Amino acid sequence: MQVTFFNIMEIAKSKKKKDIILRKKRTKERSNIKIGFIVQMPEVWDKEAPLFEALIKDNRFDVYLIIVPHYDFSISKLSQYGAEKQYFTKKYPDVKTVLLKNENDMVIDDTYDYIFYQRCWEIYLPKQLRCKNVINFAMTCYIPYCYHCTPTHVSYYENDFFWYLNKFYCCSEDQFNQVSEIGNIECQYLGFPVIDSLQYSSSSRNEINILWTPRWTDDQSLGGTSFNVNKYKVLELLNQSKKISLYLRPHPLTFENAIKQKWMSKDEVEEYKKLVVESGAYFDSNKLIEDTFTNTDILITDFTSAIITFFLSGRLYTALEEILL
Repeated sequence: MQVTFFNIMEIAKSKKKKDIILRKKRTKERSNIKIGFIVQMPEVWDKEAPLFEALIKDNRFDVYLIIVPHYDFSISKLSQYGAEKQYFTKKYPDVKTVLLKNENDMVIDDTYDYIFYQRCWEIYLPKQLRCKNVINFAMTCYIPYCYHCTPTHVSYYENDFFWYLNKFYCCSEDQFNQVSEIGNIECQYLGFPVIDSLQYSSSSRNEINILWTPRWTDDQSLGGTSFNVNKYKVLELLNQSKKISLYLRPHPLTFENAIKQKWMSKDEVEEYKKLVVESGAYFDSNKLIEDTFTNTDILITDFTSAIITFFLSGRLYTALEEILL
């Protein structure tokens, strides 16, 4: 039999039938269902937060935050705990957390019934926490961290993560229709969770807040980036009017990828950050972009799913390749 993406999923599922029975038996032996959320990036937490916050209020569930240290893309290695630990432990001080000792000992126990993932890119996770291993003892679940408003290239669903994923909570009808055709993942179309929590109001400020959100990679199949073209031009917007306040929110991987791809050296990145501040612009300090959108009048961006949430504000946005002044 030819081994393809489709029959690998069937083989994986058939091999796990015994494990599923054991999971059900284990759950019956205790009163609560145990659920873990593997978290690493506060910036995309808004997609899982509504479900998580509902579960921690329900006494039928034992819910854990499994916090993974930041992955430094410039050196392709997990770093030490930092902003991710601070964010989640401060936001949920009463929730049980699991901290991982070191890169070689990043394992969780096998008593979980469900594990939710933040992202479908497992290069950022230690091997022990990837779907291929976790599926041996828990149902693997995924709520997309970004909105898929158009059909995605089929190769997107051919990475290992989807081979071993049990439950996919699709964010759009296009995504549901596309994933359903694979036929090996249990799919449910539940919408894009963050939209439910958006709160926009009309602006009464005299100034104009402009937000620039360049993406991280020049790979056109992933949307590309205008960062290299516009990183200095965007600062010139401040010369157009004294009423303009400029905020920069590069994708979390932008500077690390710039170093890795040799667009900029580490020193040049630091010099650029210093120039931004000296020019009178600001780096956005909010972890969740929706908090920043509340005070944004104009969004300048690459093609990104963030357009979907900002579009609902009724304010001006533009997706472009080059800023022309």
